[in-house]
Amino acid sequence: MNIPLRDKIHFTRVSLKKNAGPLLIGLIFIILGLVLAYIGYFIAENNFLTGFGITFISFSGFFLIYTMPSSYMHYYEQELTKKYGSYTTARVVHKRIDDYSHTSSSFEGGKAIQHEEYLYVIEFEFNYKNKSYESECFFEQKTTYEQIPVGYELPVKFLRNNPERVTLRRRKLANELGISEKMCQ
Repeated sequence: MNIPLRDKIHFTRVSLKKNAGPLLIGLIFIILGLVLAYIGYFIAENNFLTGFGITFISFSGFFLIYTMPSSYMHYYEQELTKKYGSYTTARVVHKRIDDYSHTSSSFEGGKAIQHEEYLYVIEFEFNYKNKSYESECFFEQKTTYEQIPVGYELPVKFLRNNPERVTLRRRKLANELGISEKMCQ
């Protein structure tokens, strides 16, 4: 199923509207930087003011380029899921713990600091239109990971036009498990 152009335009408008505040603030700072650079270079012939204006432009531009695409896509995908998404349950088929522990280059009391970091992974599968799809989700909290046994039915959402794009409905899972949503991250 292809997404009609009018829906793409609608999703884009909604996403831009939700990002309007940071976008406008960033553009105001860029304009302010341009004004400062112009005044410093052409009117006052002040290198400090010109440099300050360019720095203003650089930081604002970096902020917009770094944060806006992910924020835009977040809201775009939210709208896409609202219109073309489906909810179902997925069965847990496997669990694993990925160990990312490492030794730091900093020292405490003459010894290198050992950092223990684990990522708790749950693999699941669900069926849509007589086809099986597999994916996985990650948890930072061991207690949440331990509460979900193999065979458990996880609440998920996916796109009907691309069922491989699936995400765990963490808020619903937290409610089912009787834990805070923060514990379900």
